[in-house]
Amino acid sequence: MASVLLQDLLRRKKGEVEEFIEQACAIVIDAQGSPSEGKDSAACAPLSIAEKNGDICDVIILIADLISDLECKAVTDVLGLQDLLRTVCYPVICGPSDKLTQMSNGNPKDDGSKIVHSICWLVAVYIKKSRQDDPVAMGIISGIKGAVCDNLEGSNSLSSIMMGHEDHGSESSSWISPNFHILSALEILEHIQDSQACNLLEEEWFREVVSGAIQSLESVEPVICARLCGIIMKEGLTTHRILEEVWQKVKEMHQRSQAISSAPKDKGSNIYLVLCVLANATLSPGERDSSATLMFYSDVTFWMIIQQGLLCHIDPLTRKRAMFLLKRTLEVVRSRKDPFSVTCRPRETDESPIIWWSPDNDSKLLQIWNDFVLFYEALGEVQTHVVQPVLAKWATLLNAAKSDEEGKPYLHTSWLCVLLERSFKHEGKTVTRWGVEQALLLDVTNIPLMTQGGDKFLFGPLLSVLREPYLYTTCRTDSTTHLDQRPLVAVQTEALLNKLLSQLSYEQKQEFHRNLVTGICKLMWGPVPLTLLLESVSGLPECPAWGTQQLYDFREVLQSSVLVFPPAVRSCIQVFLSLATIRLVDVSSVPLHEVFTFLAALNASGTLKRGEHVWQQICNWLSMNRNTEAFLSGAGSCAKDLKDKITGDPSEDNASSLHEVEVDRLALEILMLADVHSQESGNGSNCRAVLGTLTVPLREVLCTVGNRIYLPPGQADRSIQVLTAITGIVLNSTGTNNKDPVVQELNTILNETAAEIFIYLMRRIFSLDVSKAESLDKVHTYLDLLSTLNSYCSTVESSGVLQATAQLESFKKTLVKDCPAVLISSSEAESTQDLFRSYVSIELISWRLNCSHSDKGIFQAQELYSTILHLEISALHDNKKSSSVGERDSTGPLIGIFLGRKWSCIHRFLEAGHVTADYEGALRRCIDELSLVSDTNSTLIMDCAAFLLRKLVSSSPDLCCEAVTAAWCCVMDFYRNKHFWELYSAFVDMTFQHELLTQGPETPLFNTIQKIFEFILIKGETKLGLLNLVVSNVCRSWQQLIVEGQHTAEVIKAMTNYTYSLRKSVLFGSMKRTGRLEEELLLYLSTNDTLGSLKGTLTTTSIERDPALVRVAVINLLIRLGETKSPESQTFLVHFLQSLLEEEKAVTPEKKCYVLNSQVHRIKQRVWQAALVVINYIPQESSNAIFKQILIQLASENQSSAKHMMEWLVVLMIHRFPSTVEQFWARLDQMIEGSRCGFSPILIIMSQLGAVQPSREAKVSFYNKAVPIIFPWSLAPTVSLRVQSQVALFKIWLDCRRDGLTEVLDRYPTLNACMEYNENRGSAITNKMEGNFFLKDFHPLLDYSLETIFQSLPYLTLVIDDELVIPDLFLQESPDLWGDDSVKSIALFNSRETLRLAQKLGTAADKRKSVIPKSSVDLSVIDFKERPLPLGGGDVQKKITPLREELAPGFEESDPTTEANKGQLVVVATLVDRMPNLGGLCRTGEIFGVERLVIGSARYLEDKSFLGLSVTAEKWLPIKEVRPSELKDYLTEMRHQGYTLVGLEQTANSIQINDYRFPAKTLILLGNERTGIPVELIHHLDVCVEIPQLGYIRSLNVHVSGALLIWEYTRQMLGLG
Repeated sequence: MASVLLQDLLRRKKGEVEEFIEQACAIVIDAQGSPSEGKDSAACAPLSIAEKNGDICDVIILIADLISDLECKAVTDVLGLQDLLRTVCYPVICGPSDKLTQMSNGNPKDDGSKIVHSICWLVAVYIKKSRQDDPVAMGIISGIKGAVCDNLEGSNSLSSIMMGHEDHGSESSSWISPNFHILSALEILEHIQDSQACNLLEEEWFREVVSGAIQSLESVEPVICARLCGIIMKEGLTTHRILEEVWQKVKEMHQRSQAISSAPKDKGSNIYLVLCVLANATLSPGERDSSATLMFYSDVTFWMIIQQGLLCHIDPLTRKRAMFLLKRTLEVVRSRKDPFSVTCRPRETDESPIIWWSPDNDSKLLQIWNDFVLFYEALGEVQTHVVQPVLAKWATLLNAAKSDEEGKPYLHTSWLCVLLERSFKHEGKTVTRWGVEQALLLDVTNIPLMTQGGDKFLFGPLLSVLREPYLYTTCRTDSTTHLDQRPLVAVQTEALLNKLLSQLSYEQKQEFHRNLVTGICKLMWGPVPLTLLLESVSGLPECPAWGTQQLYDFREVLQSSVLVFPPAVRSCIQVFLSLATIRLVDVSSVPLHEVFTFLAALNASGTLKRGEHVWQQICNWLSMNRNTEAFLSGAGSCAKDLKDKITGDPSEDNASSLHEVEVDRLALEILMLADVHSQESGNGSNCRAVLGTLTVPLREVLCTVGNRIYLPPGQADRSIQVLTAITGIVLNSTGTNNKDPVVQELNTILNETAAEIFIYLMRRIFSLDVSKAESLDKVHTYLDLLSTLNSYCSTVESSGVLQATAQLESFKKTLVKDCPAVLISSSEAESTQDLFRSYVSIELISWRLNCSHSDKGIFQAQELYSTILHLEISALHDNKKSSSVGERDSTGPLIGIFLGRKWSCIHRFLEAGHVTADYEGALRRCIDELSLVSDTNSTLIMDCAAFLLRKLVSSSPDLCCEAVTAAWCCVMDFYRNKHFWELYSAFVDMTFQHELLTQGPETPLFNTIQKIFEFILIKGETKLGLLNLVVSNVCRSWQQLIVEGQHTAEVIKAMTNYTYSLRKSVLFGSMKRTGRLEEELLLYLSTNDTLGSLKGTLTTTSIERDPALVRVAVINLLIRLGETKSPESQTFLVHFLQSLLEEEKAVTPEKKCYVLNSQVHRIKQRVWQAALVVINYIPQESSNAIFKQILIQLASENQSSAKHMMEWLVVLMIHRFPSTVEQFWARLDQMIEGSRCGFSPILIIMSQLGAVQPSREAKVSFYNKAVPIIFPWSLAPTVSLRVQSQVALFKIWLDCRRDGLTEVLDRYPTLNACMEYNENRGSAITNKMEGNFFLKDFHPLLDYSLETIFQSLPYLTLVIDDELVIPDLFLQESPDLWGDDSVKSIALFNSRETLRLAQKLGTAADKRKSVIPKSSVDLSVIDFKERPLPLGGGDVQKKITPLREELAPGFEESDPTTEANKGQLVVVATLVDRMPNLGGLCRTGEIFGVERLVIGSARYLEDKSFLGLSVTAEKWLPIKEVRPSELKDYLTEMRHQGYTLVGLEQTANSIQINDYRFPAKTLILLGNERTGIPVELIHHLDVCVEIPQLGYIRSLNVHVSGALLIWEYTRQMLGLG
């Protein structure tokens, strides 16, 4: 259509153009068509145009070209042109944003995209040719301003335009301003700029658009931002004013992005896009800078923006743009040939510039910045082997950051921080470790880190990366390395903090400490990193820096993240924070009561014990600050504060209790102040006087509490709380005795107040109202006082608390009389208050029973037992259900506590034997009520059930099975609860009792326990300690029964029943390191003396959670059983060993090897470790069968640790059972005659057997038999077998020479000569011998110990650290087994130092080989600090970084170099059907800019083999599907489009590719992998080319051939060579 119109136009005269335009407009309007029925016309218009013939676009463009030659008046008068704009153009460019975006960003050849471009061109031409007062043009300009300045989407624009046209009659009113889509407005502007750029600056509307565009840069999408920058920075339109306005906007954007704490991924990304466009337009190396250019890089903000962009870890595009800015700016700075310097940030005290350049130092600075750029870009690579060689450049950069002779460093330290922070975010942990290590080892003495703004780096990125747990793993340097050493990162962190503080002034130190606390508290920490960091903080020099805010911040951490830490770790954190507080708190600004409140919060778990190190340190600190105002005011107000707290606030509920922290604060403050006076005066009377003064308010209440009827109960209760806390702290003190003045004064207080207190308790405790929520808390308060007083009176000397003890005993007698009566009377009622009284009674009865285990008959046992057993809680439970919503329900926890105390009392009665009980009925009731308890009180019920199970296991096994199942369900309800371990421990004690384990496999109880054990076994791999508790408890109880000697047969029976469980336990171990860091932390902390009595708890906790404890417990049990030497124990051990060997056989892969430290390897190693222990205890008659099975399994493929253990086991068996040697020789003969699989281990065994022979004659006899067998194999054709034979002969020769066996050496002179020759010249044999500890250092008998089996040998054979078991663990798990030298068959520790000093397998050989150049280098073991690369001269890998997207999206096509080099090569691979070849061609084609790749089926793009080779190239390379049946037609079509058809095939007339000149438009046809290009297609081609060859193979792989051809085409197009 367009061509016909054009021909018609040429025949017309020029004056008829207007009429022709009118006809063309009518054609386009008619082509729009009517909208489909039921659809909105506005929504359908763009779609209907897009679906019409593509010639419509040509017509629109033709109209635009024609009106460009018309006068302004003529354009306005053209009929139909405005209708065309209204009905066709506006609906498209004002359409929905999603449709327009799809049309404008689609394929350039797509009709929809062409229509958008053509219409925008028409609108732009109309604006250019219209008059200034033209309403249509004014409306368009207004719409452009609205779209650009306000960024309107125009979702309702079309309807408003249509309505305006229809509702108004006048022409001007119908042309309201269209709400253009932003993309349409931008394209119109771009067309306007292209046509009249020089005049636009004079247009006011254009200046307004530019200003609005600058203001919109921050909020728009990156694609739109890029196009806005193109408009603003159009060549010829860039002025100083515009540049200044853009730069100010960039600075505003930067400031706002800095203020956003948690920003999205694209935070500030437009900043770098704008700067890249501006830099590309204004920063030109080699040209003199204008003032506009200097405005950018002379501002320190510009360099701060670059550094921020380089650290945008989540957006690689932003990092690329920042690096582009850095490179471009450095080029400009260097080209200026003048000194250049940018001053630092205002907050820095150092005057060193952030960037500077000088012609005098040009080469030095150039080298430094080249190293920086190379270093940074290498950190962007994922592959560690690419990064590691570049790390050697770090030394150069460090030296550059130090001051030179003139006192000015070449490199500001902020650039070092950029590199370090970038390394922290690397995907490889090796690089991150390196970065952390370098940051902690910074030489801050010579590198001014803090004076150059390094605090932001320290308290931000560095603190953040220190949260990574893997940084704190302990690396073993030898087999004796202990895991209780402090992690190196923690040591380096503390050292860095100390070095930094030593460089600061007093005020700077204070600020440093406050910033450190802020940095710690704003992050989420794990237990290991936080504990070690706070330990470092607690060891810093004293500096009064912390204020009240810092204490509040740490309290928030304690109440949030620390709250979920393991209790032992939490206690350590509290201790370290206590020490840090007294070192760093500012007493001049923090009131003393605030300090004690913080210490009380830290003492939540009783970590501050009077008399220990931490308590003493706090007292010393108080003594040192005694004369300060804070201390004097705090000490003077302590008694007043106590009185105010006891009296309470009159405006509040006077019956309320004190918060636990408040109670602890008062108790700590009173006792510590008393201890301070005691230390200073050295006079106990002074201490007592101070304590008496401080506790006057307490005495005033408690001395009259029993007789003052109208005393507010809140005052009495609060006084009781404080007294209980004080007594508890003194009771738990270390080294407390009656000579302690605090104890003496406390005794006086108790003696004075006990009588009144007990009167008050008897009156108060039964009168509490259950409807009040605090009643339950009150009961607990009273019970805590009773328990504390009872423990205190029984601990201190009775002479000091005679009155209090007497009153306590009187109170107990009163309870014996009153509580049963109250309980019996209350049990007959059904009200909640009566049941609450029953609960109080049973609590008191339980307390009384637990006070003294020696009291008998204190209650009328039978009647009371029956009453308690039949107590019902139905009314209480119904009250719980009927409680109204929103009220605090005190009956919920009351049910659990009630039932728990009930069964605790029943348990005490049953254990004492004072009652006649129906055990079966009691157990049934116990099962029923266990389901009603949902808290830790279930443990008390399980304790009673454990007693009942022992009584009923024989008579009622089904009921016992039901009880076990019910208890297990109860435990599983708490699986993810913090109380799980407490319930689980009670369940283990209940279920895994010896009496229950003796039940045979035929009983349901056995099946139930076995299923539970299997579940625990599976879950134990991820939940550490789960299996430990079961196995250690069971093994410990069985060991105790074996020691007693009377129940050994029962133990063996139980062990036989659970052989499967024991076997799985001895093979147990976790593949994951989860929890191991916490264990190592606890082991280390257990050596810290500042933790006091907490150390013992840490040691026990770490051992209980160690996965190795399971194996250790079973091995200790097997040794204990074996040492009995009884026939029954030997029979069991033989059976157990055979089951282990079967397990090993089952896990061994049949046809493939297993890798080092895999699950298979670990299981096999554990099997042979257990076998090496058990072999001592098997009898002679069973040895032959076991020995035969071991020899057979020796032939399988094994890793070094398992192989050496098997070899060792064979040697030990031959030594212990000499009759087995004949089996060995017979097996050797079979292998020689038949399959030689496993022959190498036989050679090693023979080399070791000589050392265990009992006499010289036996050794000579053995060697005379072994040497002739081994010698021929030293010439075997198989290399491994030959070398192994030679090594075995060499070992035999060394042993003979060492033992002086001249008979053997003289008998085999050839052997002697060969070995002497090898020894003197250092051959491969000696190297093999030197690098193998098993041949060089190991002795089968002298090194037989648990240390060798479980630690030394695995370590030396490269087994992972997780598998090493230290011998101390065996001792700690069962000290009585190893403490009295009762074990005679195997030693715990090795008697020799040889293996402790030995080198790992292959280490010695590797050290010798390291001096020989190799082409293959294991980068993971290179120590770059020892062998750095040549600085400045060594070449390293540097991957190509594509630059197409560095500037801005949408600008790729405008790059002239890209357009010039982009080829028009089409690669047709339709005949290729192998996916790897197609994937490789796709990757090659994308790299070299192929126009299109043609394949036979689109389904290939989803094939895994294709995707594996293409590595996402299919996303960037246009790919077209042409089936083989369509190939001929496609080639014909491409020839018509001007392409030369070239086939890659060897033919009679083919041309070599180096002699052929490729046309620009070339199509390459590749043949099939097997058949090549068919003849009929060869005849259809223009030419065939081939690749010159020099070898014998006839053809190359099709991918390789295609790649060579593509490169030759690219080379010719680039004009290279």
